[in-house]
This record gives sequence, structure tokens and C-alpha cells, in this order.
Amino acid sequence: MWRRSFQLLAILLLAGTSILSTLQYWMAVYQTWKVSLTSGDPVSRWEHRLSRIQLPTDIRNEVGYVADWDIDPTHNPTDQDEEYVLTQYTLAPLIIKRGANYPWIIGNFTLPGADDWLSQNFKDAKIHHYGYGIYLIHKLGP
Repeated sequence: MWRRSFQLLAILLLAGTSILSTLQYWMAVYQTWKVSLTSGDPVSRWEHRLSRIQLPTDIRNEVGYVADWDIDPTHNPTDQDEEYVLTQYTLAPLIIKRGANYPWIIGNFTLPGADDWLSQNFKDAKIHHYGYGIYLIHKLGP
């Protein structure tokens, strides 16, 4: 008799714990869910960001790319890498390469000191800001 009661109690505790765990999980999901993350795919949003850039038609095949990782290499490397790949995809057939050794450079910055970094590293350049932290840098000198 006591064995049967113990088994029933164990089953009730296991079921209750499972239901409680499931409820806690869905409450956490509900609290962090954002409608903006589900409306529109990220590639389309990134294409919209970069669509404002007016690249000249006489640009060569290669364009440079600098971002927050040039200012602070430890700053969110996963997002930086994803945005770099999305930039390559969006601006195809241009070849987007990391670095600033190109006459034309795409900049993608979110860090607060980005404007200071740009003015220090691109003194002889025209810098166009397109919003969303997106820049087009045209180096005028060597």
C-alpha cells in the first residue's frame, strides 16, 4: 500500500515539476519576445540600411570594410561578422574586403567613439554618414 502511494506521489511531483518548468520557460519567452524581431527578415532590413549608399559607377571591383572591430576587437564579434557577410551579400557583385587600404570604404559603426576614430584615421577623406551607423569613406590621398 505504501509503495503504491509513494509511486503516485513521485509521478505527481514529476508531472508538477515538468508543468512548472514549461510555464517558466514560456513566461521567459513571452517577456523577451519582440514583435520587431519577427517582422521582416534581417537580410531585407540590412539591404534597406545599405540601399541609401550612393556608390559611384566608376568604382573598381573591390571596396574596403571597417567596423567596430577596428576600434575595439572585443566588441561583439558575432554581430560584426554577420553584418560583414550581409554587406558582402547586399553589395554584390562588388567585392567587399576587410581593411582600409582601398579608395572606397564602407564603415559600419555603433560604438560611441566612432566619429573620433574616423576623423583620426581618415584625415584626407570625404566621409558620408547615411544613418544607422553606416558610412561611405572616400580616401582622397594615398
